[in-house]
Amino acid sequence: MEERLKAIDEAMARQKMVNPAVEFIVGGNFNRQDALWGGKHVADTARQGEGERTIQLMLENDLQSLLPQGTVTWESRGLKSTIDLSLSTSRLAEERIRCMIWPNHYGSDHSHIHTTYSIKRPEPAKTNRLLFKEADWDKIRAHISALKRSNLCPTNLDMAAQWLQDTVSNTLVEYCPRSKPSPYAKRWWNGDLTSMRRSYTAARDRASKLDSQGRSSDVAQRETVAARASFHREIKRAKRDHWNSFFEEPTNVWKVAKYLDADGNGRASFSPIPNFIITDPSGTVREVSDDSAIADELLRSFFPPTVQPASNTLLPPAQQQLPWEPLQKRE
Repeated sequence: MEERLKAIDEAMARQKMVNPAVEFIVGGNFNRQDALWGGKHVADTARQGEGERTIQLMLENDLQSLLPQGTVTWESRGLKSTIDLSLSTSRLAEERIRCMIWPNHYGSDHSHIHTTYSIKRPEPAKTNRLLFKEADWDKIRAHISALKRSNLCPTNLDMAAQWLQDTVSNTLVEYCPRSKPSPYAKRWWNGDLTSMRRSYTAARDRASKLDSQGRSSDVAQRETVAARASFHREIKRAKRDHWNSFFEEPTNVWKVAKYLDADGNGRASFSPIPNFIITDPSGTVREVSDDSAIADELLRSFFPPTVQPASNTLLPPAQQQLPWEPLQKRE
């Protein structure tokens, strides 16, 4: 532990030399107890004073403990203690909104610490990706060729390479259309799925926490399995209902045809029919490419004309019925 604290102290010192106004956030399992973060009951135990080196690190670097004093961060087999810390410099501590134990344990005997700061930062500009498949490459090549003939390209090799890279990038941005992503990543998701996911996560965490404490419960395991099965079954049903409702809209037929486009030529994979090679009764071989002619050939092959019986065809004489004798008196 001493080596780790020394490494943290050295890393913070290096950052202060580069930027004296830098702020720090330090968190993790320090595995030391002290009344400063563990509460008054730790002062009367033999483990009081284990965190003197951690307290020294906090004083030298102006660090403050953000969790409320006495918050339990580790629990296993009936034992509880506060050995996980969340530290930050004083300015960040003032901008703290909350510092609490995360309700989900994810199967660990250490609790997760959730810290929220009020920090405003500029939102990054969102740029949609370029659609290179829909770009007009003839115009792009013509534009770059015209710029090359204008003698604007430097003679130095490195400068020429940089000029060519910038020219191609600017031309692509100018002539390539951009994607229009949907604001809904999963259109089939709904509020019921969100509630079921929370229920499943809570049941799973409860079962994992009991296992980590050595109190494995078959009831908790069965509840987790049942919640997971219901959640995944509801996902399949939501996808199926969304797909069926998508099909019910007549305007979506062409979108479905695009989904079935296997060749990338804009036509559905089931639509192309190869030309037919037909051999006539006279022995002449001909190729049929017209859709109506192909349909006629298919109809003639699968449904040949029936043979009409002759009008003077004599039918075989009907056979006489066999004699029938009653088996019972009342029959």
